[in-house]
Amino acid sequence: DANNYYLLRIHGTSGLQLYRKSSGTFTLLGSYGIAMDVNTWHTLKLEVNGSTLKGYLDDMTTAKISTADTTIAQGSVGMRTYGQSASFDTIVVDDGTNVAPIIITNGDAGYIETGTWLNSSLTGYNGTASRYSTAANSTATWSQYAPATGNYNVYAWYPSSNNTTSADY
Repeated sequence: DANNYYLLRIHGTSGLQLYRKSSGTFTLLGSYGIAMDVNTWHTLKLEVNGSTLKGYLDDMTTAKISTADTTIAQGSVGMRTYGQSASFDTIVVDDGTNVAPIIITNGDAGYIETGTWLNSSLTGYNGTASRYSTAANSTATWSQYAPATGNYNVYAWYPSSNNTTSADY
């Protein structure tokens, strides 16, 4: 519906802005002031959960705008430019199904080592011990069956060391 939607946009001088267009009239619901560089890729996310709307810019874990509005209950997804050109890449729409985090640390089921591994003095994720190997062809594998359909973020905890030159993930 061209007259009823939510719009999360980047404005060159005003930063990130969240608008509602209802019955053809725009209303600014929230903004996050930041200078925007031209010719720079940015990642935007609009999260709608019930009456809560959250706008994200680049950092997909911390909302820059958070507000409540119940004016528009359903609709479609679209992209928009106005008075300028823009490029869009990788548009994702999901049902927002939250999946519980799965954390596998050294020694847990799903963790397998080959070769020679030793305990490190560097602290691992969540205060656990970290492991290291200096032996060629040693591997550490973390695997887990995902209990639910959904999107998962995968992270590796990489303790800092002045003699580490590379680690393949």
